[in-house]
Amino acid sequence: MLFHEVKRRADAPFANGHSGIFLYLFITLCFGLTFVPASVDAATNVSGSITVNTTWSKANSPYIVSGNLTVNSGATLTIQPGVDVKFDGDYYFNVKGSLNAQGTSAERIRFTSNKATPAPDDWDGLFLGGPGNSLKYITIEYSNYAAFLSFADVTFDQSLIQYTWQGIYIGNNSRLVFSNSEIRNNTGSGITLSDSSVAAQITNNLITNNGGGVAVRYSTSSTAPAAIINNNRIYGNIDYNLWQSGPEYRKVANAGSNWWGSADPAVVMQGIKGSSITRAEINPILDGPNGNPITSFQILFGGYDSSLLLDNPQKSYYIFGYMKIGPAATLRVLPGVKIYFADGSNLDVFGSVDMQGTPDKRIELLPAGAIKA
Repeated sequence: MLFHEVKRRADAPFANGHSGIFLYLFITLCFGLTFVPASVDAATNVSGSITVNTTWSKANSPYIVSGNLTVNSGATLTIQPGVDVKFDGDYYFNVKGSLNAQGTSAERIRFTSNKATPAPDDWDGLFLGGPGNSLKYITIEYSNYAAFLSFADVTFDQSLIQYTWQGIYIGNNSRLVFSNSEIRNNTGSGITLSDSSVAAQITNNLITNNGGGVAVRYSTSSTAPAAIINNNRIYGNIDYNLWQSGPEYRKVANAGSNWWGSADPAVVMQGIKGSSITRAEINPILDGPNGNPITSFQILFGGYDSSLLLDNPQKSYYIFGYMKIGPAATLRVLPGVKIYFADGSNLDVFGSVDMQGTPDKRIELLPAGAIKA
């Protein structure tokens, strides 16, 4: 039932200049004790299919992936703390069953390249397609995809993804819980979400210095629930911090209480990109990393399929880009409210609007220059 071939390094030097697969030196003292020194460092080559429940131990680490590797449906691979998994070429790690990789803060589990000078795309990535995948205190680096999810249930915690071509891609009705982790220094997007019947949960993470931060890329006919993106630090990514697209008028992400690298709404919106007909709810933004919610203003953009009430004269309402009130929605604005329009922005109402000021509490539509955090 074994799926791999176990090899031992034969090049580890010994004190006497000799090397070998195993060396047993027996020194018998006059009173009959026998001493057996430790064997040389181990390396385990793996490839092919895992068909039964299997455990990878630190004692047999590193595991050198020398060909494509699959955990078959119904089987669970458990990886113990301190294990290194090194890919010796452009091979994939396809999990159709379950992967249980539970490292510790002192002994992380690492999926990495086996090259002397590693680089992004050295190996293909983790492809997760089964239930009950749990990864904690792991590092994924130098792959094409860090993890590609398809019909999978995956939890990441206390993990690090770095130096990959793409971070995590979630699609085909997969469930992702990604928390207390870091995604940094990756060529493409840190996390990309596509259509799924379960809302992704992305909380308490640092996502920075990637080609893109988090991309919610739903199809125009998607019925996927809004992704949950809260209490993260998402900033300093090259193309965008948040990308949002999907069906017209739909909210595709609940992305409030994040730090976007600035408390200035104009700067925040420079990093929010995507379709003008969908929206991500980013209010309130935080005033700093792990900071407090800003309640003095509200950022408005994209499409609204449900009614919207602007009711606080003490708050500044700031419209960016193309804001669109759908046919079934009503925009209601109460007396004394001020709405600020950024340069080039506009408000299109395809439903209805109710703006009823009073002589002493006029509703004001103003350019954005006076906005203050």
